[in-house]
Amino acid sequence: MTFLIHILRRLVELSLAPFDALPEFVALTLLSVITGVLLLLVVRWTTPQRFVDKARNRMTSAVYETRLFLNDPGRLVKAQGRLLVWSVLYVGSMLPAFALVAVPMGLYFAHMDGRYGRAPLSSLEPVVLRADLAAGANANHVSLLVPPGVTVAAGPVVLGDAAQVYWRLEVASPGVHELSLRLGDETVSKRLVASANAPVSESRSAGLAGLLDQTTEAPLPAQSAFDRITMPHPERTDTWLGMAWWLYWMLLATVAALALRKPLGVAI
Repeated sequence: MTFLIHILRRLVELSLAPFDALPEFVALTLLSVITGVLLLLVVRWTTPQRFVDKARNRMTSAVYETRLFLNDPGRLVKAQGRLLVWSVLYVGSMLPAFALVAVPMGLYFAHMDGRYGRAPLSSLEPVVLRADLAAGANANHVSLLVPPGVTVAAGPVVLGDAAQVYWRLEVASPGVHELSLRLGDETVSKRLVASANAPVSESRSAGLAGLLDQTTEAPLPAQSAFDRITMPHPERTDTWLGMAWWLYWMLLATVAALALRKPLGVAI
């Protein structure tokens, strides 16, 4: 499972890497349009297009009937019933597409949030590094190695039975720094991003949790003594035409899909 998660996240990261060389606004705009096109193609390939078109037309007819027969309770109830039935059938016909894109969209959100939603760490504020250990691991034996440009200001602090270890770090120079955590014969790394030109990575987890992390790093090994390594990054305060990056992404993707559905021959 961990190997599959690693492959999925690696593919997502590789697909986003070419856009990192572009200005952020251009990159996010292009990604939004591409997302809309890909969603259209998934809908086209995974849904019964004729039935989707029929269901949409029947829903529209039921709406018109509802407005037309406002003074006829019997016909109004029948029209509302048809609207409900065809709405359920329409949503049901679209479910294969929704199911297929759920995981990829979640992964892209995690990797894009590291680019457009999180800010790099600053040398003006301390950084807290947290390591959660697997059951049976001895938290008192965890050691941390930091590269030049990063110093350990305090720690390790072991939180009793919770098997959690904390350090307070200070960043002396900007850049991307690799920290190393060691327990016994195992050594794992954690990326510290203090540069505006690199994707931010907040955490690394082992197992299925590695699929859910908002990170651009690979998950931890399945049998790791570390369950999760976390280093929170602040949220970015800038907006995209007055919107959060994810809202701009989804809104523009929706607009692109609606604008291109007829040229691409997709019923939605």
